[in-house]
Amino acid sequence: MSVWKFAAVTLLLIVAAPVLGLSYDNAAKPYTATNETHTLTDSWRSVDEADRAASFSDEIVVVYNETTLDEGSDYRWNDSTGEFRRVNGSSAPDGATVDITYDYTARSDSTKGVNSILSAGATAFPYLLLMFMAVAVLNLMELI
Repeated sequence: MSVWKFAAVTLLLIVAAPVLGLSYDNAAKPYTATNETHTLTDSWRSVDEADRAASFSDEIVVVYNETTLDEGSDYRWNDSTGEFRRVNGSSAPDGATVDITYDYTARSDSTKGVNSILSAGATAFPYLLLMFMAVAVLNLMELI
């Protein structure tokens, strides 16, 4: 393979890998977790799907003794991390058992695997490009 063909293939891969990685990164399906049982405390706690989820809905439904609690006055919800906690003065006591329902998106295991492979490949491409450039310069100087 000539140096120029190698360069063309390398440049195509450098451009294509991040684009493919982004498409896999955005390939998440919507799910609903219904009536997860949790203990409401003053410390931040994670919902069951926190490790699996790519994103969470802005709002959740928290029910204590068949009463829906109010976000802000009874609990706080962090939709970036999937964590919740009791607010001081909440109508639910510290340590109360609550049921939580929320929406989230998650990637399949195969999508996560493909994305990690593409990310690793994208990390290696700059080094490959530097190697190609060194070979091209040496070839132009007729040292190879």
